[in-house]
Amino acid sequence: MLEKIKNAIPKEFKGVLQIVKNNELIWQEAYGYAELSNKRPNLVDTKFAIASGTKSFVAFGIIKLIEQGKLSFETKLGEILQIGYEDITVKELLTHTSGIPDYLDEKLDTNSVWDSFPLHVYKIRKNSDVLPYLQGKELKSKEFIYSNAGYIVLGAIIEKLTGIDFDCFLKSELFEPLEMANTDYFELDRLPSNCANGYWFDEEKGEYVNAFYNTSAKGLADGSGFTTVDDLNKFWQFIIKNHKEMFETHAISKEDEDGDRNLYGYGFWLGEAEDEKGAAYKVPYMQGYESGTSFISSYDFKKGLNVTIISNYTDDIWELHSKLREIF
Repeated sequence: MLEKIKNAIPKEFKGVLQIVKNNELIWQEAYGYAELSNKRPNLVDTKFAIASGTKSFVAFGIIKLIEQGKLSFETKLGEILQIGYEDITVKELLTHTSGIPDYLDEKLDTNSVWDSFPLHVYKIRKNSDVLPYLQGKELKSKEFIYSNAGYIVLGAIIEKLTGIDFDCFLKSELFEPLEMANTDYFELDRLPSNCANGYWFDEEKGEYVNAFYNTSAKGLADGSGFTTVDDLNKFWQFIIKNHKEMFETHAISKEDEDGDRNLYGYGFWLGEAEDEKGAAYKVPYMQGYESGTSFISSYDFKKGLNVTIISNYTDDIWELHSKLREIF
């Protein structure tokens, strides 16, 4: 089995990969450089940005507030914030069915997606920096439309109800209790030790370029927090034991451009798999993609299998993820 895993990993892969089955570590290895110019290598405990993967953390934060009785899935936005869109519910924001238009054009290349935004990325460090650019826009369909803006609003809800920044709330209610000591939302110009820089490949010049100016200066509620593969496994173990409803309740069906149908729960995607008898079942996963980051982490209940892949070079990791899951 180990030889199959080794052969499945492309020689050009750069990042970190971890496979855990029934709480036993099967494979864990880092590849490539965390800092290309100084040839500082990626390590298995390097902190990587995971783009939209951190939406799962924010969804947990909202469910925590629901457990505390501070809101419900049916609470309307107008009861908490005065930014318009008064009748949108918390559940609609969680499942990307609110109709709030996004603040970035996700159809653009990931390396230029911020070019049309009126505020320079270096100045974007809080959800409140983006909120003004969400207001006054016409709502889209209430069908599934992936929306970073919706999760910015969820972060603002957390901040309004707790009186502290959303990432401070997540740290006190999630990261610290689970001993996820290497998970946080860092400012890119104040990174702590052992963090990986993100890179994208400039086809014109034939070289890798630091993605520093292709994302906000600090991760917001829609993504770009940092974490490690070990911390993600701790998160999965906690969610599976205590909060399965995050991806089992009110999952929304979504068909992609290839006609493949996936489901989206509360901050998690749900793919389909088949057991040995051909019966279909759901496999939840977190994923994120932006300039300098490719990320996927899945947990197969039937097999007790957690596969996490993070690349800080925007590598195409989705085929690799499928191949590794098929080995088991």
